[in-house]
Amino acid sequence: MDRATAAAVLGVRPEADGAEVEAAFRVLAGLTHPDRFPEGSASWEDANRGMQGLLEARRTMAETPVAEAVEPAAWTVSGEPVESVPSWERSDVGPGDPVAIDRRMRTRAFSWGAVLLASAGMSLAVGATQPVNDALPFWAPALAVCGLLSIATGWRSHRRLVALERRS
Repeated sequence: MDRATAAAVLGVRPEADGAEVEAAFRVLAGLTHPDRFPEGSASWEDANRGMQGLLEARRTMAETPVAEAVEPAAWTVSGEPVESVPSWERSDVGPGDPVAIDRRMRTRAFSWGAVLLASAGMSLAVGATQPVNDALPFWAPALAVCGLLSIATGWRSHRRLVALERRS
Protein backbone atom coordinates (compact mmCIF):
# COMPACT_ATOMS: atom_id res chain seq x y z
CA MET A 1 0.00 0.00 0.00
CA ASP A 2 1.41 3.41 -0.92
CA ARG A 3 1.12 6.54 1.22
CA ALA A 4 -1.67 8.13 -0.86
CA THR A 5 -3.85 5.02 -0.59
CA ALA A 6 -3.12 4.74 3.14
CA ALA A 7 -4.09 8.38 3.60
CA ALA A 8 -7.35 7.80 1.71
CA VAL A 9 -8.15 4.77 3.90
CA LEU A 10 -7.57 6.81 7.06
CA GLY A 11 -9.24 9.94 5.68
CA VAL A 12 -6.23 12.21 6.15
CA ARG A 13 -3.95 14.19 3.85
CA PRO A 14 -0.96 12.27 2.42
CA GLU A 15 1.42 14.65 4.19
CA ALA A 16 -0.32 14.26 7.56
CA ASP A 17 1.87 14.02 10.64
CA GLY A 18 1.93 11.11 13.09
CA ALA A 19 -0.50 12.65 15.57
CA GLU A 20 -3.12 13.30 12.87
CA VAL A 21 -2.73 9.76 11.52
CA GLU A 22 -3.02 8.24 14.99
CA ALA A 23 -6.13 10.30 15.81
CA ALA A 24 -7.82 9.24 12.57
CA PHE A 25 -6.85 5.61 13.19
CA ARG A 26 -8.31 5.65 16.71
CA VAL A 27 -11.62 7.09 15.53
CA LEU A 28 -11.98 4.60 12.68
CA ALA A 29 -10.81 1.67 14.82
CA GLY A 30 -13.38 2.56 17.47
CA LEU A 31 -16.15 2.54 14.87
CA THR A 32 -15.18 -0.63 13.04
CA HIS A 33 -13.45 -2.81 15.65
CA PRO A 34 -14.39 -6.51 15.44
CA ASP A 35 -15.17 -6.63 19.17
CA ARG A 36 -18.32 -4.62 18.48
CA PHE A 37 -19.90 -7.51 16.54
CA PRO A 38 -20.83 -11.10 17.43
CA GLU A 39 -17.88 -13.39 16.76
CA GLY A 40 -18.24 -15.41 13.57
CA SER A 41 -20.94 -13.18 12.03
CA ALA A 42 -20.60 -11.56 8.61
CA SER A 43 -20.21 -8.15 10.27
CA TRP A 44 -17.40 -9.51 12.42
CA GLU A 45 -15.61 -10.87 9.33
CA ASP A 46 -16.00 -7.52 7.54
CA ALA A 47 -14.71 -5.69 10.61
CA ASN A 48 -11.67 -7.99 10.76
CA ARG A 49 -10.80 -7.24 7.13
CA GLY A 50 -11.41 -3.53 7.69
CA MET A 51 -9.23 -3.50 10.81
CA GLN A 52 -6.41 -5.20 8.91
CA GLY A 53 -6.66 -2.47 6.27
CA LEU A 54 -6.58 0.23 8.94
CA LEU A 55 -3.54 -1.31 10.60
CA GLU A 56 -1.73 -1.57 7.27
CA ALA A 57 -2.61 2.03 6.44
CA ARG A 58 -1.32 3.25 9.80
CA ARG A 59 1.89 1.26 9.39
CA THR A 60 2.39 2.61 5.86
CA MET A 61 1.86 6.20 7.00
CA ALA A 62 4.36 5.71 9.83
CA GLU A 63 7.04 4.01 7.72
CA THR A 64 6.80 5.99 4.47
CA PRO A 65 8.56 9.37 4.51
CA VAL A 66 6.44 12.40 3.68
CA ALA A 67 8.78 13.32 0.81
CA GLU A 68 7.62 10.21 -1.07
CA ALA A 69 3.97 11.17 -0.69
CA VAL A 70 1.97 12.10 -3.74
CA GLU A 71 0.78 15.70 -3.92
CA PRO A 72 -2.85 16.07 -2.72
CA ALA A 73 -4.10 17.35 -6.09
CA ALA A 74 -2.60 14.32 -7.86
CA TRP A 75 -4.53 11.57 -6.09
CA THR A 76 -8.21 11.06 -6.54
CA VAL A 77 -11.17 9.48 -4.87
CA SER A 78 -14.03 8.51 -7.18
CA GLY A 79 -12.22 10.20 -10.06
CA GLU A 80 -12.38 13.70 -8.57
CA PRO A 81 -9.34 15.60 -7.23
CA VAL A 82 -9.18 15.88 -3.48
CA GLU A 83 -7.88 19.05 -1.88
CA SER A 84 -6.01 19.11 1.40
CA VAL A 85 -9.05 20.76 3.01
CA PRO A 86 -11.28 18.34 4.94
CA SER A 87 -14.62 17.52 3.35
CA TRP A 88 -16.67 19.20 6.09
CA GLU A 89 -14.89 22.49 5.30
CA ARG A 90 -15.36 22.07 1.52
CA SER A 91 -19.08 21.31 1.65
CA ASP A 92 -21.69 23.89 0.82
CA VAL A 93 -24.38 24.96 3.23
CA GLY A 94 -26.38 21.92 4.20
CA PRO A 95 -27.58 19.93 7.16
CA GLY A 96 -24.04 19.89 8.59
CA ASP A 97 -23.62 23.66 8.39
CA PRO A 98 -22.82 25.09 11.85
CA VAL A 99 -25.20 28.04 11.36
CA ALA A 100 -28.07 25.74 10.40
CA ILE A 101 -27.27 23.50 13.37
CA ASP A 102 -27.32 26.48 15.74
CA ARG A 103 -30.63 27.68 14.33
CA ARG A 104 -32.22 24.26 14.80
CA MET A 105 -30.68 23.93 18.26
CA ARG A 106 -31.96 27.35 19.33
CA THR A 107 -35.50 26.57 18.16
CA ARG A 108 -35.65 23.12 19.72
CA ALA A 109 -33.97 24.11 22.98
CA PHE A 110 -36.24 27.09 23.58
CA SER A 111 -39.33 25.04 22.67
CA TRP A 112 -38.46 22.10 24.91
CA GLY A 113 -37.38 24.43 27.69
CA ALA A 114 -40.75 26.16 27.61
CA VAL A 115 -42.60 22.82 27.61
CA LEU A 116 -40.56 21.50 30.53
CA LEU A 117 -40.98 24.67 32.58
CA ALA A 118 -44.72 24.64 31.92
CA SER A 119 -44.83 20.97 32.96
CA ALA A 120 -42.95 21.78 36.14
CA GLY A 121 -45.41 24.55 36.99
CA MET A 122 -48.39 22.36 36.23
CA SER A 123 -46.94 19.48 38.25
CA LEU A 124 -46.36 21.76 41.20
CA ALA A 125 -49.85 23.27 40.95
CA VAL A 126 -51.59 19.91 40.64
CA GLY A 127 -49.45 18.39 43.37
CA ALA A 128 -50.28 21.24 45.73
CA THR A 129 -54.02 20.77 45.25
CA GLN A 130 -54.07 16.97 45.20
CA PRO A 131 -52.56 15.52 48.39
CA VAL A 132 -53.23 11.97 47.12
CA ASN A 133 -50.42 12.00 44.52
CA ASP A 134 -47.14 12.78 46.22
CA ALA A 135 -45.02 12.14 43.09
CA LEU A 136 -46.15 15.26 41.21
CA PRO A 137 -44.43 17.83 43.44
CA PHE A 138 -41.38 15.60 43.59
CA TRP A 139 -40.88 15.82 39.81
CA ALA A 140 -41.49 19.55 39.55
CA PRO A 141 -37.90 20.57 40.48
CA ALA A 142 -36.42 17.98 38.11
CA LEU A 143 -38.59 19.23 35.24
CA ALA A 144 -37.68 22.83 36.06
CA VAL A 145 -33.93 22.08 36.07
CA CYS A 146 -34.18 20.25 32.73
CA GLY A 147 -36.18 23.13 31.29
CA LEU A 148 -33.63 25.69 32.48
CA LEU A 149 -30.76 23.63 31.04
CA SER A 150 -32.58 23.42 27.73
CA ILE A 151 -33.14 27.17 27.67
CA ALA A 152 -29.46 27.74 28.54
CA THR A 153 -28.51 25.58 25.55
CA GLY A 154 -30.79 27.60 23.30
CA TRP A 155 -29.38 30.85 24.68
CA ARG A 156 -25.84 29.64 23.91
CA SER A 157 -26.80 28.89 20.30
CA HIS A 158 -28.55 32.26 20.07
CA ARG A 159 -25.41 34.07 21.30
CA ARG A 160 -23.27 32.29 18.69
CA LEU A 161 -25.71 33.28 15.93
CA VAL A 162 -25.78 36.92 17.07
CA ALA A 163 -21.97 37.04 17.20
CA LEU A 164 -21.80 35.58 13.70
CA GLU A 165 -24.27 38.16 12.37
CA ARG A 166 -22.21 40.99 13.89
CA ARG A 167 -19.05 39.73 12.14
CA SER A 168 -20.69 39.70 8.72
